[in-house]
Amino acid sequence: MSIMEGPKLRSDLVVSRQPQKGQVIFVIKDPVNSQYFRLNEPEHFIAAQLDGWTGLETVRQRTEATFNVRLSSQALAEFINSLRYCNLLESAASETVPLRERRRLGGSLLYLRFKLFDPDVLFSWLVKRIGFCFRPGFVACAAATIIWALILAVANWDVLRQDLIGLIRWNALIWLLAAMLAVSMAHEFAHGLTCKHFGGEVRELGVLLLYFQPAFYCNVSDAWLFAEKSKRLWVGFAGPYFEFFLWACAVLVWRLTDGETWLNFGAVAVMAVSGIKTLLNFNPLIKLDGYYLLSDLLDIPNLRRRAYAYIGDAIKGVLGMERTATAEIPPRERRAYLAYGLAAAVCSFSLLGFAIMKLGGLLIANRQPEALILATGLLGMKIRRRFRRLFGKSPDPSKPDDSSVAEAPPSRAIFPSLELLQTAHPWRQHQPEESTSVARPSDGA
Repeated sequence: MSIMEGPKLRSDLVVSRQPQKGQVIFVIKDPVNSQYFRLNEPEHFIAAQLDGWTGLETVRQRTEATFNVRLSSQALAEFINSLRYCNLLESAASETVPLRERRRLGGSLLYLRFKLFDPDVLFSWLVKRIGFCFRPGFVACAAATIIWALILAVANWDVLRQDLIGLIRWNALIWLLAAMLAVSMAHEFAHGLTCKHFGGEVRELGVLLLYFQPAFYCNVSDAWLFAEKSKRLWVGFAGPYFEFFLWACAVLVWRLTDGETWLNFGAVAVMAVSGIKTLLNFNPLIKLDGYYLLSDLLDIPNLRRRAYAYIGDAIKGVLGMERTATAEIPPRERRAYLAYGLAAAVCSFSLLGFAIMKLGGLLIANRQPEALILATGLLGMKIRRRFRRLFGKSPDPSKPDDSSVAEAPPSRAIFPSLELLQTAHPWRQHQPEESTSVARPSDGA
């Protein structure tokens, strides 16, 4: 770099140009660190000028002339620092560990994920052989099957209820566990294969311990690179839709087989597992498929964190506390933050309160004080995190929604918008991870 006049953007970055809401954004993929960033048009223009030879003063003047804006040298320097902080510029620091050598274990105590393998080759092989699944005819047939199964389930509800109650016994646990593992893996495969079908890479599939409960996850963050919103939505929708289809198939098997056979009992187990998971996955107030679909539909990455930040900042204002300065928020986004933030907060605290009462009562009744203390501590950590999101030091929605992601420096963009679109999901089990902002780009059960 000593013989160069200015910084140089890394040459291995993948860039996707995406028209969105009357403007153009650019999603940048860092293939080494498996991170995704979103830049607005002026930011991308500046980044594209960083060839190692063009001086920053020249870049500043070109930007002002092209976009008819005033750009100070300090603002430009801060933006360059953001790019450098995110390892998007050529330097020794950007020569990070290749993907195959990255840690297999990640996350936190309540959200621990373990990478099993890179499924990209497997998915490339499979997607060529199941291409019919992505045709409109198959999707329509699946929808018809689901509707017919719903009619059957309602018409035979009394019998179905008795069969579901029959699962509440010890010897049914192995069936439920097998059904849960099979359905969850099918859910993740649906996400991954859909991403692969549209041309994305899927480099990580693994096991997730969410509040000490096992699940699978599939990293489909390459969906951020799809310029068409419909493709991103299909990647998110594929998992719960296929799971709903499996539920429908199980209903048909249940009605067509003798109630005393193992096939019938297995179908009931699949119905119970996939039915509950489908309801949870489509709930947008929980960070599962429904949440990510809503976030994509609204074109608001990190919707949950932004909404909590907005609600928390508003409460600070009502209480006369100092509010953190934030960029001007469009009226449409204000309404979305208010509606979603209030609904999600009520849902989260209600679920936590219910868990505390039920679990605490059970442990007290069984005289297990040590377990009660441990459970109270874990739930306390979760409640503390909720309050930090509402009243933390910085309600800046550009921060990552995953605590394992490093935060960018305090001042990090020019026209504040460079965002980090993370990667890694819960049972989300499938989706591209949530987003963060550098300044900020652009996460099953």
